[in-house]
Amino acid sequence: MIKEFTKETKEFTKETGLQRGTDFSSMEYRDLVEILVDYLRDKRYFLVFDDVWSIEFWKLICVALPDDIRGSRLMITTRDERVANFSYGSESRVHHVQSLSVDKAWELFYKNAFPRNHEQSVSPNIEPMARNLVHKCKGLPLAIVTLGSMMSTRRSETEWRKVENRLNWELSNNPELKDIHRFLLLSFSDLPYPLKHCFLFSSIFPEDDKIEGKSLIRMWMGQGFVDSHRGVELEEVADGYLMELVYRNLLQVVSRNIHGRPKAFKMHDMVREVALIVSKEERFGDIYNDEIEEGQHNETRHLCIQREMSSNMMTRWSIHTLLVRPTIRQNIGLPEGFKLLRVLDLRNSDMEKLPDSLVTLYNLKYLSLWGTLGVVKLPKSFHRLINLETLVTKFSGIDEFPVGISKLRNLRYLIVECDTRMKDSSDIWQLKRLQVLDGIHVETQFIKNLGKMTKLTKIGLWEVRKNHENDLSDSLNKLSDLRSLSLFSMDGEILPIDALSHTTKIEKLQLAGKLERLPNWFKTLHKLTRLRLGASSLGEDAISCIGGIPNLVKLSIYNNAYEGDRLCFQEGFPCLKVLEVSTMRRLKDIVIAKGAMPHLQKLKIGYCKGVKRVPDGIENLTKLEKLSLFEASDELLGRIRGENGIDRLKVNHIPIIKYVSMAEDGLISTEKL
Repeated sequence: MIKEFTKETKEFTKETGLQRGTDFSSMEYRDLVEILVDYLRDKRYFLVFDDVWSIEFWKLICVALPDDIRGSRLMITTRDERVANFSYGSESRVHHVQSLSVDKAWELFYKNAFPRNHEQSVSPNIEPMARNLVHKCKGLPLAIVTLGSMMSTRRSETEWRKVENRLNWELSNNPELKDIHRFLLLSFSDLPYPLKHCFLFSSIFPEDDKIEGKSLIRMWMGQGFVDSHRGVELEEVADGYLMELVYRNLLQVVSRNIHGRPKAFKMHDMVREVALIVSKEERFGDIYNDEIEEGQHNETRHLCIQREMSSNMMTRWSIHTLLVRPTIRQNIGLPEGFKLLRVLDLRNSDMEKLPDSLVTLYNLKYLSLWGTLGVVKLPKSFHRLINLETLVTKFSGIDEFPVGISKLRNLRYLIVECDTRMKDSSDIWQLKRLQVLDGIHVETQFIKNLGKMTKLTKIGLWEVRKNHENDLSDSLNKLSDLRSLSLFSMDGEILPIDALSHTTKIEKLQLAGKLERLPNWFKTLHKLTRLRLGASSLGEDAISCIGGIPNLVKLSIYNNAYEGDRLCFQEGFPCLKVLEVSTMRRLKDIVIAKGAMPHLQKLKIGYCKGVKRVPDGIENLTKLEKLSLFEASDELLGRIRGENGIDRLKVNHIPIIKYVSMAEDGLISTEKL
């Protein structure tokens, strides 16, 4: 700071008595502090510290800065959320720099790429390529300006197309783009060692892909990227890694859960391009798509395939990760080079059959068949995958597991299609490490042994029967770590849940089946945040009881969960933010008393044709941000359409009102009201 002051003003040297050319490196820290304090004490100053990476700098400089009694100000720019949010000992404000809008981004790019062409239109052949380059910048001003300036020297369509198709190469090799590369590489270099692998791994997902946080964490764990800490679960450590990448703006949050917790992520295109450059240089990871020639690939450990690929080529790698995305149509063989495979993600691919060689992948820890409708069964010897930790078959064609699933003793997450059956479900209790068991069709013997799976935190059971009542209660009451419970009864049967007792830790509850009444333990659900009730046939007293759950944030009532024609929310629901009411054939009116649901933000009413008007009391929901209507009655729509609608004044305070309908051909249309 003193060096900079000396360069900028002669007054500094006069007031401090220093000589120009003073060797500050030989002075003691205390002396330097005193010089600054004396110089700034009677001044109103404005200081900018650019690109700060750590809060440690504040401890070093704060003693040299007099307080702001004269209105002095300090500005800090940083890429790290924690540096921005740190308490600097006085009133402070964080300004999050937003990405440029599409129009502003194009305007900035245009000024730099076509400086002599302001009065003319861009060539119709070049403009689509220019807009695609702007799209890749995702509103990042540095990237837009730098890329635009570089393209100002390109005249022909061939030159533009070359840059568009080889932006990754250009970032790495073109001196004109060195600033982008350098700044982003700095962020990567500053990462702790374990996070570098996690970050590079995240770059192999397709461009603009929405990456589910839980899946990413489980893949990292499968690869051994997550360090173990005594007394801390690997999932917690990995979640910390994920949030660290968010704080450093290396991953972007694209969706959050009802608590505001990040749920899905993506990587900025420019950040991803630089990450892929590093990945390829280190032979860590790569993608295989239509822009890549086969000869361009080097040996890599983590691979995402986005187009058809020859088996001969796949034998070149000792693959640890294979992601297959739905842009290709082929059955993937598993050559010898795949023996080291740890993560296999075939999400939404068009495979019709799993290769028999799958069972030879001894090191496999993560297998996702999510959305593979063509895959209808697992190989007979599937139980040989004894190191498997995560198995996902949800939305696949698999509805039955082969004998031996209980031999997968390292399994932690079993997420399957609802009503999936197991040929030896009575032995599944031997999976002592299992934490998530979601979508299993239950048998009596399985219910009796369920309580032995003491690490379960989430469970979803289908076809629960009345005669399961005692065994179900005994088993569930032994699961002290249970946080999420979903129970689905046989059609028309009463859910046998009255005898449950250890429910105080449950945070998410879904009950689909008839309830004679709400059980007494509902009054103990102090940690419950999400409740979903279906086909319950409840009365007004039950709604009143639910309103007393202190931390309930989301409530979904569907499929005739309420049996009356007038649904009244008289009081309570102090923390509710989301209310969903759907498929209520008898329902005619919804009433929300004044003072109820003071924090409600989203209200969804769907497939309730008997409801002819907006809920009474909706005008009192001052924090309501969105009203969604699905297949609503013509009468209801008529009362809020246009300024002259009878109920329009009641909903004018709601920023977003939309109506969603489905045509006979299956097409979904959305209308803003």
